[in-house]
Amino acid sequence: MSDKANVQLVSMADIARMAGQSRATVGNWKAREDDFPEEHSRGKRGPLYDRELIARWLAAKGRITATAPIGSQLFGQVDEEFARGFDPDVVLELWLVVLALRCLLPEASWSRIAGAEPAMLEDQVRSAAHQWLGDAADLLPRVALPVAGLEGVVRGVSALDQGGILDTADFVLDRLLQGHGHMGHGKFSTPRSLRSLMTELCGPGASFYDPAAGAGRLLIEVAEASNTFLPPALFGQEPNVHIRSICELNLKIHGLEATIKLDNVLFYDLFPDAQFDRVVCDPPWGQRLPETSALVDDPRWIWGEPTGDASTAWIQHCLYHLGPEGKAVIALPPKILFEKGRTARTLQGIIKAGLLEAVVSLPPGLLPGASIGCAVLVFAKGRPTVDGKPSPALMINIDDAQLEGVGRERSLAPGLIASIGEIYRNWTSGTSPNSEIASTAQYDDLAENAFDLSPRRYVVPSTVLVDTTALLHQQQELIRRLGDSLDTCKKTDAQLIRLLQEQS
Repeated sequence: MSDKANVQLVSMADIARMAGQSRATVGNWKAREDDFPEEHSRGKRGPLYDRELIARWLAAKGRITATAPIGSQLFGQVDEEFARGFDPDVVLELWLVVLALRCLLPEASWSRIAGAEPAMLEDQVRSAAHQWLGDAADLLPRVALPVAGLEGVVRGVSALDQGGILDTADFVLDRLLQGHGHMGHGKFSTPRSLRSLMTELCGPGASFYDPAAGAGRLLIEVAEASNTFLPPALFGQEPNVHIRSICELNLKIHGLEATIKLDNVLFYDLFPDAQFDRVVCDPPWGQRLPETSALVDDPRWIWGEPTGDASTAWIQHCLYHLGPEGKAVIALPPKILFEKGRTARTLQGIIKAGLLEAVVSLPPGLLPGASIGCAVLVFAKGRPTVDGKPSPALMINIDDAQLEGVGRERSLAPGLIASIGEIYRNWTSGTSPNSEIASTAQYDDLAENAFDLSPRRYVVPSTVLVDTTALLHQQQELIRRLGDSLDTCKKTDAQLIRLLQEQS
């Protein structure tokens, strides 16, 4: 074992971060698995463990996540310094601030911070944050920071390369948003595989807009995947001032500039005249609009003033901001596919205008904290008519068997996401889908089905030819084996009876 003074210690909470699990799960491992590493010592928050031994144990068990190790190593070294007097979320936000400074500051400026005397370090960090981060600097705690803890954060960030910075920022955001319960749906962060799917469907553009920006992850992903000659212009709106600051830090860490405005976009559209090449939106689910005149006489409501459920309000808002050849990719609760009443009439008007391009239906289990599936709708302007009717819509149906993982960790496989993207791009280029998960719905098909948009209604599974002769042979073989088993059971019973009789 290494010298005690050189051992990096981690708490139960740190181990949970390393594995991407809850503390309760780690507690179960400790109680039930005999080879769980022994305690090294005890601290203010309970038992402490040798980080290296824990990392080896997690790796051997296949329980260490792809992005957690870098972040968890850094956290394990400094968390004890913040154990008293600091909420864990405050410490996570401090990490984001320092990561953003590392990305923004010229090397000489960062070196001055990294080499500052301990007594001067906090002043250096606060001064740089107010100079370079604007309102996001308010995420720094208002109380004095523990010197050793802040030194640990700065030292850890200094040791990271660019890839490590991005991985650590992603790790921090996961922990921060999970702590607030925002990794479930309808909050501030879109699940990773859903972001990847929406990015596949979005495609490149010169300008991107997310009216429900949250922590900025979806906007960042579509921008980074755009691969245009010039960096795309990025815009968004977020009603929560705290989350907007986190969004701005996240954008800066990724080297992106964006205009993120603050207010509730359905009531106060702060880009009233703007049009964009691409609109991506994963809005809050279950949002209810007032049954009042608050949204009356708004130019966005071309197909009907929204009341009650906000889904059609989000759709109309996104369409309002599309440029002449623009595209919108929106994630909504699955009930949008078979709505009735006023919501259905609004959606029918949008379909009759030829704006619906594709629907992807996703099963339950993909969204943490949600027991329902998800519908991803793609709308596009400038689509041609077919025989005087709206162009057909692409329908893609993903079922439960196509998700990876178990429990709360389910996701779309990268290969499946790529396949969906390929089917969509080929179809928009004029090639009909040739896949068991996809089909097209003509306008007349939609009208005949009362504009029900559930893809499973239109995606017909391929007919599988069954070799009946082979099945018959298999049946005969199983019957033969069953007969042999029954004969063996009879012989065994007879032997047992004889033994019992001999002993009596």
